[in-house]
Amino acid sequence: MTKKRKCKNIKNLEKRLICLKEKYDQLTNQLEETRKSSTSDEGVLEYHQLVSERDLIEKHMMNLEQQLINEEKMQNNNKGKKSTKAEIGSEIILTNSKSKIHFRLVEQATSSEETQISVDSPIGKAVLGKRVGEQIIVKTPKGETHYTIKSLE
Repeated sequence: MTKKRKCKNIKNLEKRLICLKEKYDQLTNQLEETRKSSTSDEGVLEYHQLVSERDLIEKHMMNLEQQLINEEKMQNNNKGKKSTKAEIGSEIILTNSKSKIHFRLVEQATSSEETQISVDSPIGKAVLGKRVGEQIIVKTPKGETHYTIKSLE
């Protein structure tokens, strides 16, 4: 992954996080207003719906914060060095006679715009620590699949 793309990922995560924080603050204000002004069953129901919505946003914010931390760690870890072995943060291309797979090896896959594979997955376990040109065998419940590591960044 290029430095420009990594920076773009970080900026996108930061923008999404700012929007969620604004929505969280709005919901907190709404909750306070609803709590003060509502005594009816309808008001109590609205209050609980707002609490649920705010809780979901808070969980999403925590997920984005973790993604941001991971992106920044990978960017800092990869500054000025070209890896010769597959490691967390590596951009990897695997090929075999039937397919080509392009992904980033991550500690924990998150919902992102790019394809990520966790080091705990069968492919992640097989590729971790390997070099360009090496053959790997991915063991899955459906059987074994052989790949060659074509590139690492």
